[in-house]
Amino acid sequence: IFVFPDFKNINKKYEEVNNSINSEYLKNPNNLNKEMLIIGDDQSGKTSLIKTLYYQYFQSDYLPVLCNGDNINKTDLKKILQKLIKTQYANLDYEKYIESKKSRILLIDDFDKLKLNTKFLSVFLDKITTNFEHIIIFCNPTIKYDEQIYFKLSNFTQYEILPFGHILRDELIDKWNSIGQEETINSNELQRLNNESTRNVNAIIRKNIVPRSEERRVGKECRSRWSPYH
Repeated sequence: IFVFPDFKNINKKYEEVNNSINSEYLKNPNNLNKEMLIIGDDQSGKTSLIKTLYYQYFQSDYLPVLCNGDNINKTDLKKILQKLIKTQYANLDYEKYIESKKSRILLIDDFDKLKLNTKFLSVFLDKITTNFEHIIIFCNPTIKYDEQIYFKLSNFTQYEILPFGHILRDELIDKWNSIGQEETINSNELQRLNNESTRNVNAIIRKNIVPRSEERRVGKECRSRWSPYH
């Protein structure tokens, strides 16, 4: 199960009315900007989101590549891609990947764990901008406090993942309670289960046992049974 979280557009001013948007619109590659930065804390669901988008782009006949920031310690993009393509694709090597007429999308998770200094970060960003039609970077909010790195991403369209509100929380609960029996579960029974789950979740949140962003772990742990690479 997966529920797309809402985003806050942090390029816009806070007083603007249309400051938030549901991230599901990113499923369509035609809606992507050239460079995008998505900020979320460790339990915001950003890793689940990035894997879901990876799968959607692959299904749309694009060529996505998923990379983790802590694996980037050099600017040799060819070597980085050779390794990633080998682990994520069958019957496709670096040369065929680069020569393909299909659009390439680079997704980087935990960009804040990148091991390059600011000088070579600029080199790396120039290389990926040249070699990919779309770049989506996910990182922790702490990146805002590193002015040198954050400045280099100033041209990116920037979003921040928002905590689940009541509507998305209800959607997640409904999917959870009907999983595996979507076509057979009685509507009254589903409503009873949803009401019970809602009471339990609200009680846990009120007691501050689990932060609101932690709710997404329900979907994350359930979805960990499959890999976007297979």
